[in-house]
Amino acid sequence: MVGYDNRFMADRFAMHAARVLSGNGIKVELLPKPVHTPLVSFAVIQKNASGGLMLTASHNPAEYSGFKIKEDWGGSAFKATTKSVENLLDREAVKLAPAADYCTDSDELEQAYRKHISALIDLDKIKASNFDVLLIRCMAPVLILSKA
Repeated sequence: MVGYDNRFMADRFAMHAARVLSGNGIKVELLPKPVHTPLVSFAVIQKNASGGLMLTASHNPAEYSGFKIKEDWGGSAFKATTKSVENLLDREAVKLAPAADYCTDSDELEQAYRKHISALIDLDKIKASNFDVLLIRCMAPVLILSKA
């Protein structure tokens, strides 16, 4: 599973990463639009993928971008996994598969993700609380609760 955020040319970076992975014999599914990192983790689990790659700068300034590697259980890669990937760098010429349609249905994954999150959060309890709720939706939803 390969995902990317909405940083400058992240979609092209993700397509290039998909071509490298595919060129090295790895089956790739690419999310066709910007997503938040937890959706890639969720997609790894939902699709029973062997791992995931999120192209993002995360909490760093917008001009940065990099790889977040996800293990088959959806979480961040262990140090040993990261080291294994680093050890493969520059060992041979980069193999690129031709550009292809690697895209998967992100709308279906997003709906399943929302349903999953809704099952984890007691929305009735939040509604009954004495809090004002503000939901900010950029790339990743941010929920802010404050006493009324």
